[in-house]
Amino acid sequence: MMDTAGEGGAWGIALLAAYMIDQHGKSLENFLAEDVFGQDQGITITPSAEEIAGYQIFMSRYREGIDIEKTAIHQLQEKGVIENAGTTERRSIPSKS
Repeated sequence: MMDTAGEGGAWGIALLAAYMIDQHGKSLENFLAEDVFGQDQGITITPSAEEIAGYQIFMSRYREGIDIEKTAIHQLQEKGVIENAGTTERRSIPSKS
């Protein structure tokens, strides 16, 4: 983990944008190592057994949630609210009157 780890999403996206604009023929790995992090030192944090078990529970629940999402998408398609899973188009839900 590096000191910049707390910066997260927006900072990471800005780095990717900078890389896409001005690569200088470097791979992303080299760009990050040479231009971004340079001499910054990181540390390795090893999770405890309790943290590993908690993560495994999280992933199990996450995978179960994927089936819930698929079912919801299927129901919305059947009701005509969405045409396919890849669209963000919204329509009003038909009334049951």
